[in-house]
Amino acid sequence: MTDAVAAPRRSFLPVLLGGLVTTGLALIGVYALSSGPDGIYIMGLYVSYVIPYGALFVGLVAASGYGIAAWFGGYRISGSTLWLVAGVQFAAYLAAQYVEYRQIGAGLPFMTYFDLATRNFAFESDSGGMGRSLGMWGYGIRLLEVIGFVGGSVVVPMLLQGRPFCVSCGRYMRTKTLGLLPASAPQRRVEPEDVEGRAALEAEQGAAMERGLATQATLLQSASEATAPERTAEALRALRTAHPGADKLPARIQVKLTRCPACSTGHLKTVLVTGQGSEIEWKDLASVPVPAALVRMV
Repeated sequence: MTDAVAAPRRSFLPVLLGGLVTTGLALIGVYALSSGPDGIYIMGLYVSYVIPYGALFVGLVAASGYGIAAWFGGYRISGSTLWLVAGVQFAAYLAAQYVEYRQIGAGLPFMTYFDLATRNFAFESDSGGMGRSLGMWGYGIRLLEVIGFVGGSVVVPMLLQGRPFCVSCGRYMRTKTLGLLPASAPQRRVEPEDVEGRAALEAEQGAAMERGLATQATLLQSASEATAPERTAEALRALRTAHPGADKLPARIQVKLTRCPACSTGHLKTVLVTGQGSEIEWKDLASVPVPAALVRMV
């Protein structure tokens, strides 16, 4: 995470080769399934005729090699890398269509075969048979298929692009949640007509939030200044068991440590988490660099 130090230059070739290997294997799998006794064309699986989840899945599998090679090779994914991956995957899709054309051996020019295959796209009918050919609408399905495959292919590199990276070591950093700090009081039911009870609960929740924010601010300050590293490290290690039941509160503060596995450079981050279940929301509070010695202690 030390941006002041120039990153060691790494060749993109291993990442490209890794992606091409998994892309080849994924497309071979697609061909094997479509040529099998059941004739399943996984790239043609859709939800509501418009969401190409089959192509998305194949794209994710195909691009896994880019992510694996970049992670272990310490290659930092950039915006230009994403465009390169998208271009390579689009070329791979076209290459797969050409291989299919060569296998069928229709005796037609490739573009004529591609046009006929696209116009003859048809969805399975309710009776189990094939419906009518889509004609020109087949090009819309073809476009969705390409978008699904290429879009799925860039998901893995995009996930890596957002991960912290130690520039000086050329390594992706690891993030671990150390524990939770209470930022609210336990929720309790208050009758709508109980005005005083509602006001008391709001005051209680506000005071708990203030205490939580003050605790995390003190913790971050002591971690960044490292005036008492042993005591700070002990407090950070104790977070995992210090506040049982904090994950059930309406609001809590996550304390996360991000570190480089090579040089132990790291930073401490706090995130306010509110809500439960499908209504959880996250809000970044603060992030401070911490000394490598403290990281190693934690």
